Parts: sequence; structure tokens; C-alpha cells
Amino acid sequence: MLLHVFFLVIIRLFVLPHYCSPIADISLLHSRRIVSGTTESKKYEESIPTKVYICATMWHENRTEMKQIMKTLFRLDMDQAAREIAKYEVKVPTNRSLFGSKLDKDAINRDYYRFEAHILFDDSMETIEGKREPNEFVKQLMEIITEAGTDVYKIPINMLPPDKVVTPYGGRLNYTLPGENKLVVHLKDKDKIRHKKRWSQIMYMYYLLGYKLVEKEISSPLDEDFESASSLFNALPKDIVQQAENTYVMALDGDVDFSPEALQLLIDRMKKNPKVGATCGRIKPGGSGPVVWYQKFEYAIGHWLQKSAEHVFGCVLCSPGCFSLFRAKALMDDNIMRTYASMPTEPKHYLQYDQGEDRWLCTLMLQQGYRIEYCAAAEAVTFAPEEFREFFNQRRRWMPSTMANILDLLISYKRTTRNNTNISYLYIFYQWILFLSSILGPSLVLLAMRSAISSVFKDSVSPWVAYLVIYGPTLVFIFICLKCKTQTQLTVAMALSAIYAMFMMAVLVGTVVNIAEEGIFTPTAVFMYVLIGIFLIAGLFHPHELTDLFWGLLYFVCIPAGYLFLIVYAICNLNNVSWGTRETQTAVLEQQFEGKQRRKKKTEEEFGVVSEDILDDILKQIKTTKVKDASYTDLIPSYFQWHNNLVLLRSLESVQNIVKNTESTVPDDGSDLRQTRRKRVSLAQTIKDKPDSESVDDTSWAEDHGQTKELQDDENLFWKDLILNYLKPIDSDKKREKEIARSLKEYRDKVAFAFFFVNALWVVVMSAMNEVKGQLNIHIPAIGSNTVIEPLGLLFLSIFAILLFMQFIGMVRHRYGTLLHVLSATTLRQTQGNPESIINRIKDISSISPASEPEFVTTKLNHVGESGASDTSTVDMEEIDQIYENIYDLRSKKRNELGKSVKRPTPHHSNMPFDLKKTFRTNVKTMKRQHKGNKRYKQKTTENKV
Repeated sequence: MLLHVFFLVIIRLFVLPHYCSPIADISLLHSRRIVSGTTESKKYEESIPTKVYICATMWHENRTEMKQIMKTLFRLDMDQAAREIAKYEVKVPTNRSLFGSKLDKDAINRDYYRFEAHILFDDSMETIEGKREPNEFVKQLMEIITEAGTDVYKIPINMLPPDKVVTPYGGRLNYTLPGENKLVVHLKDKDKIRHKKRWSQIMYMYYLLGYKLVEKEISSPLDEDFESASSLFNALPKDIVQQAENTYVMALDGDVDFSPEALQLLIDRMKKNPKVGATCGRIKPGGSGPVVWYQKFEYAIGHWLQKSAEHVFGCVLCSPGCFSLFRAKALMDDNIMRTYASMPTEPKHYLQYDQGEDRWLCTLMLQQGYRIEYCAAAEAVTFAPEEFREFFNQRRRWMPSTMANILDLLISYKRTTRNNTNISYLYIFYQWILFLSSILGPSLVLLAMRSAISSVFKDSVSPWVAYLVIYGPTLVFIFICLKCKTQTQLTVAMALSAIYAMFMMAVLVGTVVNIAEEGIFTPTAVFMYVLIGIFLIAGLFHPHELTDLFWGLLYFVCIPAGYLFLIVYAICNLNNVSWGTRETQTAVLEQQFEGKQRRKKKTEEEFGVVSEDILDDILKQIKTTKVKDASYTDLIPSYFQWHNNLVLLRSLESVQNIVKNTESTVPDDGSDLRQTRRKRVSLAQTIKDKPDSESVDDTSWAEDHGQTKELQDDENLFWKDLILNYLKPIDSDKKREKEIARSLKEYRDKVAFAFFFVNALWVVVMSAMNEVKGQLNIHIPAIGSNTVIEPLGLLFLSIFAILLFMQFIGMVRHRYGTLLHVLSATTLRQTQGNPESIINRIKDISSISPASEPEFVTTKLNHVGESGASDTSTVDMEEIDQIYENIYDLRSKKRNELGKSVKRPTPHHSNMPFDLKKTFRTNVKTMKRQHKGNKRYKQKTTENKV
């Protein structure tokens, strides 16, 4: 941590963290940072605290996913509370040197931050019996919150019920975390506000940056209008602009897991360079199964090589929305947030805007001149698709958006290179090569497989059979993707992926055969050596992720699935703009069984409303039927009579449920009920022209539990204006939807024709050259045999080898920067006043609550002395160390006495909420009291002995 402070001091003076020793003076002068502004302005900038808004979007996450992100928020809350205690309640000498034995106060102040957590719940309200209520996914989250907190603090905790607020967009749940940080859950009603992830991001950007940061903080009217100002920041006060510079928005998915240290590393990157608009971390896929194992290798290679090279040679093109930190000032800049809120007007906009919203936001930031970086030391885990169909649907959404945004960036290269000094023409050329190689990916896979089949089975398989075996199923799959339903396409893709995985083993054998026949120094052999060597070296540069290389063989045999059938599936489904993932998940509630019993009882009571005459007639018929002595011929008519009676009962029940708008019978798993309910609500929204807001009660849900609060008038007006201008729900228009579907299909046909034509042209050219290779190939004499080289094959291998080598160089350079960053944030010496050591001990002291601690601790702590409470606003560092050691000794001693099998008891005061700061102060006062009591006891003992 001390080196971390030194690193920040040095980074203010020099741009580069190193120098050239032979010409040290010239090197340092060249790296000298140009500092603008006065000393007073610099001190003012440093006095502005760092503010982080944690913004997560949720939809249909399961219990495990929700619990994972809630544990992350509790860890952040604990870390922030400990840093606040260390900043305001720890007495630190200010006259100590930076590397002295005591703590430098600036070391704590620089890493101090405040944060608020916001969870935006899409489509979170449903209509039940004429009332709008939070759906079961919201109730599932409310159940998980205290459970996640208990897992983090290792003691049972309690939290106060949330304050419930009725808002113009639906509702809001306001929680207070144990560290006194706020957690706000926004319940979006899709009948009142536009749903989907991009609109949720627009919602929290305008609310947090437009309302809370700007509108709420401005005390006097602005001199000029935002619209007429040359720049937004020219119309804002200086203090607001500086606060926006030091305010960050962390975009998360609803299932991400990371540590507070990862957030601190991302903030370091942002503070190092004010032109950095966004920083992303290392994403690791979570889950199990072959599909996840495939993604682990894919994510590893993508981050090790591709993102590192983008960071070094230019800018990262995409900062993923699942784990990224954005600068508020960059988001508020012209042509970014306003353009990001645009409605799609062309077919390609539906792919570029909504299918990969994070990539489009990054494209806007790059075009505006901001830099996007990659911080490999900041790691996060997010659940990846475990099913083949879900994986294909996710990538069907990602691939077209990626290609559309990269193409947009490449076409506007003049504007981008003019505005963004980090992007050069060479970097644009590098991206063009990658873009073209991605387009030709399917044809390259087919050519490699056809060549391998011909080489391995050249004695038993004729060339035309190899062509038919490889190209035939691909053509059939293209036809199926263009004409059949999605489920059929995915089923065929799964089968073909399994078959072609076997062919890839033939490719591996064919490559070995070619090397044995043509020599070990052929271009193909050399390229394979380089590829394997780079992967191994990259894994050694990332030792804690080395195990991801084990899935390389699985990735190899699945190349046809990822680079052939997946691309074909994505291209043929460009007109499908649905989300594709988590659309069929259901919530699992702890009280679900009880709810089913209540609904079942309610349904049984509804039978009594059916006409009593009809029921009496049916029961009379059943009673008069004598089954015991009846023959089989008599039982057949009785059976059909009973069956008709049951059908009649079921029909009456269905009619009654439709009329009364109640639920039908509840199945055991509850899934059919929810699907029926969703279909009924969507059908009702489609049929009615104008929603009758008076017939639905959308406010009574807030009065059930907890306190109810109202929005302030200015915030209520803000939400109404925002919804009216940007987030108004799109009315159902059949004519317009048909027109959009038609335009998307036409756009799909054009893109698919161009894509398949280019790949077919390349296959024909390469196949023709293979037939006349005797005349066109290059023969190089070698010992024992001649080496035959195909010109086009050599060209492509050379291009790929150069790209791979460039990415390897970028990875090495990035690892060096990561090493410096990690060293700067690592404690290299154990001193009494080390900042991170003090903060960690504050966390431990704060998490030991007297209300929830076992009796052996509270008894011993309260048994000592009766002196007054000490003031804990100025705690010495030595006292923190002593308090930590005393509490640790007491707990360890008693646990040894009780044995390891003894469980921790439940809290004594179950209704009291858990408060970190209050617990810290209580424990400090108790231990001070114990220390003074022990001193008086020793003095009295000594006096008695004397």
C-alpha cells in the first residue's frame, strides 16, 4: 500500500512509470507530465470524494445468481464502512514521512470512496386480482438479501424492511445496508416505462447524472440553456464538472461477483488518466458443463491476447456491461448519452443499438475521443450459459451487434482518428484485418476440414466425396436456418456440431500426416508450433489462470460449432431481435409451497360459486352408479358419464376464472401458472387500445409491509419528463410491427447473400487453386524431399501469424503494466500503520456485533469495570491493534474450550438491524472499558500485595 501511494505521487509527475537508464535525463524530460492549474485548484480537486454508483440490471435471475451479486454488495458495503471509519474516526499523525512506521493520512484519503447501489428490475410488476404487485422474482430478491448478508458477515444479521415508494415508473424499495450505504431497487412496470436493458441503463444514467448530480446540486438557475451551449460542461458550474470527473458508474449484470479490491483497481485506472472514459476487468465465466468449459478457454484467450493488444496498440473496443466502470463526465458528454437514447430508425439500428448495447455505448465514447482500457488485475465472475441452445441464442445476439459496431467505427475512421488520439490509422488497419478474417471464418473452417479429410482418407475417399461430406451438411443447415423454426435450427446445429467435432479430430490427424509427409518446416507446421507456443507462454504469464488452457482441446474440436454453425445461425437470424436468454426462467420462493396451498384453497372455494343445481345433478349421478356389482359392459357408459361430468366441471371453472380474472388451478411446479398469467396479461394489453389506469390499483402494494414514502415534487416531475421524452412505452401497433419485421427480413436477406457469396467465392478460389497446385504452387528444395507451398495459403498463414505475434507483444507489454499496477496496490512491508492492515482490522472489529456475538464474548466484555464510555471519534492505531488482538484472543480461547463442533448461536435481539459503524464504536468502547478495568485491577492487586 505504501508503494501504491508512492506510485500515485510519481504518476502525477511523469506519464510513463519507467525511464531509459542510458539517457535518463532526456527520458525523464520526455515523460514529464504537463501540469495545468494552480496549487489551490489541485487541492480542491483532491478534496472532492470519489463517488461510485453501482448499477445492476435484473430480469429473470435465479436465486443463486441474485445471491451472488448481493454478497458482492455486502462486501463493498463492509469495505466502504471500514474506510470511512479509518478516515474520520482513526487518529493519525500527519507529520510522519511516507515510509515511516506510522500511517500517512493521505494513503487512506486517496482510496476512500462513497457508493450507492441501484438495482433496476425489468418487467417486475404483474396484475393479480386487479392490483399491480411485484412479481415473484422481486419477492425472491427480498428473501435473499438477509441470507446473503449472513453469508458475508458469518453471523446472522437483520435488516429493516425497505421503505416502499410509488413512482411514475412503477415502484422503489429503499434499503439501508449495515454500513449505512443505500441500496435502491427500482421496480419497472413495463406498462409505465420502456423495458429492456438499454432503456434501464438510460434510466439510471439520466437519474443519477442528470438529476442527482446536476439538477439536484445546482442552487441557482443556469446562465444559458443546455441546448444552446457549445458544450454541456460550459453551461455547468465548475464544482459540478469536477464532481462529474470524480464520479463513476459501475455497470453490472444481475449475477456478477467481484471483490472490493477489483473496484479499487478500476478506480486507479480512471484516476491515472482523465481521458479514460471506461475501464473493464477480466471476466471469468461461472458454471459447469462442456459449454462453460468451452467459454472458459474462449474468454481466457480473448482477454489474454485480444483485449491486451487493443489496450496497448489503441483502445479496447468493448467494455462489457456485466463488469465495467464508466466516468460520469464521459457519459454526460455531447453525442454520448443523448445519442445512446436514440430510437432505432433503420434495420441495422435494431442490431447495433439493442442487441449489444454496451458495445454501442463504447463506440460512441471512442468516436467522441475517450479512451477505454482493460485492467487485467480486476477480476469478476459471471454465470455463463450452460445449455447449447442458450449459448447459441446469446451469441446470435452478440455477433451481429459486434460486427455492426466495428463496421461503424471503421467506416467513420476519419472522424474517430481526428477526435481520439489513442486510435491511429495502423490500429484501424489492424481492426480491418480482424474484421475480414471474421467474415471469412466459415470458409476457412470448411477448407481446413476438406483438406484434412482428403489427406487422411486419400486412399479410400475420392475428392468429390470429401466435398460432399463437408459442404453438403453446411448447405442443408443454411437452408434450414432460412426456412425452419428456431428450435429446429438449434436441434440440427447441435447434431451437426457433434458430427463435425469428430471431423476435427481428423483435421488434427491430417495436420500431423502433412507434417510427416512434407516436412516439419512447412508453413502449416510452423504456424501450428507458433500457435501452441504462444498459448502456452500466455498461460505462463497468467499462472493463476493456467488451468483454462486445459479446455483448449475441447475448444479445438468445437471450432465448427463456434466458427461455422454459430455464425451461420446468427447471420440467418438477423431479423430475430429477441433477447434469447432467461426468457423461460421461473422464480423459486421459500414460501412458494404455502402460496400454492393458499391458491389451491381459493380455487376450491370457487367451486361453490358454480351453480348448485348442476353440482347436485352431477353428484347424484355419481352416487346412483353402483360400481361394486356392475359388469364391465355397465361400467363403460358410467365411465364416459363421469368423464363428461369432469369435463363440464373443468369448463365451468375455466369460464369462472376468465370472468373473475383469477388464476386457474396451480400445477405442482408453478411454471404453467406463471406462463398462463403472462400470456393473459400480454393478450389483454394487445386487445385493449388504451389502458384503463383507473381499473388497476398500482399503489396498494406499497402499504403491505414496511414504511411507505412519497417522492419529492421535483423528482416526481423529473421522472414524468424523462418518461415522456425518452422512456415512454411503445404502443402496440400491428401495422408498424409488420413493417419492422419486413424491413428486418429484407436486411437479413441482403446481408446473408453478401456474406455467403464472399465465403463461397473464397472456397471456389481456394479449391480451384488446389486442383492446379502443380502449376501454381511454390516448390522449395529440401533435404530428402521438396516443400510445396500454396501462395494464397501462405499469405493467409502469414497474416494470421503476424496478427498473433502482434497480440502476443501486446499481451507481454500489458502484463508489464499490470505488474506495476499490482505492485503499487500490494503491501510490501508489514508496518503497524499500514492502511490496508488497519482497514482489515476495522472490518473484523465491526463484524463482531455484541447483539449477535456468542455469550462468552459479551459476558467477558461487559464484566469489566464500570467506567464511562470513551469517545471513539479519535481512536489511536495502537488501540485498534490491541482491540483486535483482545477480541481475537477471547474468541479463539473460548472456541478451543467449547470445541470446534459448537455452532454459533442466533442473535439475542432478532429485531435489531445490523449496523457496522455502531458495532465498531460499541466494541471499541467496551474494550477500552475492559482495558481500564484491568489496569485498575492490577493496581489494586499490587497495592494489596504491598
